[in-house]
Amino acid sequence: MSYKNKTTGGFFTGLIGIIVILIIIIIGYYFIKSKSVYNDYQTKTSEETKDSALQTVNVSNGTNNGVSIGTSVNLGITRTFTVNYTDAGFNPNTLEINGGDIVRFVNQSNGGMDVSSNPHPSHTDYPAFNENATVNAGGTFEFTFDQAGTWSYHNHLRPNLGGTITVK
Repeated sequence: MSYKNKTTGGFFTGLIGIIVILIIIIIGYYFIKSKSVYNDYQTKTSEETKDSALQTVNVSNGTNNGVSIGTSVNLGITRTFTVNYTDAGFNPNTLEINGGDIVRFVNQSNGGMDVSSNPHPSHTDYPAFNENATVNAGGTFEFTFDQAGTWSYHNHLRPNLGGTITVK
């Protein structure tokens, strides 16, 4: 009489089953994680788009609260712009912003930076904009532009290096 061992292959079959289950769990984890990263990206992108889209609104149908057709309305969203200062000068050296926006000047040069309005040396075009202090390499200077106009500036320590900011 011959007896068959009913457990033959049982160990290997169980091991293969566990491996298959682990692979399914790992694939599911990466699928869920990639979907979460995609959703985070979509949320950030839509918030950035919304911020830039809501910066100004054109009224296109009649008069609305005293705002006539075609008038641009600033919704008061404050933005921050970065201007890098290197040994070669300011970059970008021209900038167009809205009133209330902030410009951050970052000193990436090997020397000092003293941002001042033109003309040099009197700095009288926009006196509130004058830094009146030297920012060492790696430092920053921030200014909120509240006055509309076109403002030329320079590094007081190297007056030949400058730029222009237009505030709408």
